[in-house]
Amino acid sequence: MKNRLLVQVSLTEAELSHCRSVLPASLQNFHEHLGSAVHILIVYQSEKGGLPSELIRALPGAEVETTSCFSVSAARNRGLVRARQDGFQYIYFHDARVFCHLSFLAMVKRAMEEDLALCLGRVRWSEQTLSNEQRRRVSRLCLPTSGHIRWRRPSPIRHTYLWAYLFRLELLTDLQFNPRVGPGREAVLPAGEDTLFLTQLLAVRPELRVSYFPRAQVCHPPRPADWSKHLAYARAQGTLLRFLVGQGFRPRWYFRLWLVLFIGAWIGRLLRLRKNSLACTREFIVGLRDPENLRSVLKSSDGKMKQEPV
Repeated sequence: MKNRLLVQVSLTEAELSHCRSVLPASLQNFHEHLGSAVHILIVYQSEKGGLPSELIRALPGAEVETTSCFSVSAARNRGLVRARQDGFQYIYFHDARVFCHLSFLAMVKRAMEEDLALCLGRVRWSEQTLSNEQRRRVSRLCLPTSGHIRWRRPSPIRHTYLWAYLFRLELLTDLQFNPRVGPGREAVLPAGEDTLFLTQLLAVRPELRVSYFPRAQVCHPPRPADWSKHLAYARAQGTLLRFLVGQGFRPRWYFRLWLVLFIGAWIGRLLRLRKNSLACTREFIVGLRDPENLRSVLKSSDGKMKQEPV
C-alpha cells in the first residue's frame, strides 16, 4: 500500500497558534490508520524560516517544504505536482485548522480498498477536540458502513470545501488551482478557490459522481460571531457567482438558483440586523457588479496545469 495517498497541508505563520495541537493530532490519525500508505507534505509559507522545532517533533514522518509565496492555491499546486511525479493514487487537501475524525479515516481507507474515485465526508463546525479514547468511541459510532453511502452529483457550492473530499488523482489530470484566487498575499480574490476548482473539474468530467459518507466527520472551528469572516469573503463571493453564471457552466439553472439564494440570504441577514450584515451585503453587491472586472482574473486560468513555478 506504499505511496497510495498524499496528504497536502497548506500552513502559514499566522496559523501556527491556532493549530499546534489540532493539526498534529489529525495528521497522527492518518499515520496510525494508514501507515506506509500515506505521505504527508506540509507547504509552510513563511519569511522567517522553517517550522518551529517543537511542531516538527509533533509531526513525525511529515515532509516540510518552506516557501515565501503566501498562497493556498500555489501550495496546493505543489501538492498536485508532487503527487503526479511520485505516482500517488489519491490526494487529500488538508486545511491547517481542520481535524479529521477516525470516521473520516475509515472513509479514506475504504475508498482506497474499493478504488472509489471521489469521496465526500461531512463538515462539522465545532471547536471540539477529543481524547484518544473518545475518538475510538466516536469512530465505532460513526464508521461509514455500506448502509450509509449515497451517490450524488458533486455540488461545488453546497459542498464546497475541498478538505471534505478525497480525490483519486487521475480525476485531476492537468488541473491546477488559480494562484490568484484564494487566501494569500498574491491573490486578487481572497476566496472561491475551492468552488472554482470543483466547477472546473465538473466541466471536464460532467459524468462524475461522488460517494457521500454522512458519518465521516471533518471538524472545523466555527466562523467568528461578528461575521468578520463573511465580510472578508463577501465581495469575492459576489464576483465568483457572477462569473459562474456568465460562463455558462452547466447546469446553468443550478448557478442561477444559488445566485438568487445568496441574494435572498444577504437580504434576510440585513433585515434581522445581524452585526456587519450591512457591510457584508454591500460588499456582496459590489462583487456582483464587479466594477474592477475581477472576473478576468478567473478567466485567466482555464484550470489546466501549466509548466510554471509554484
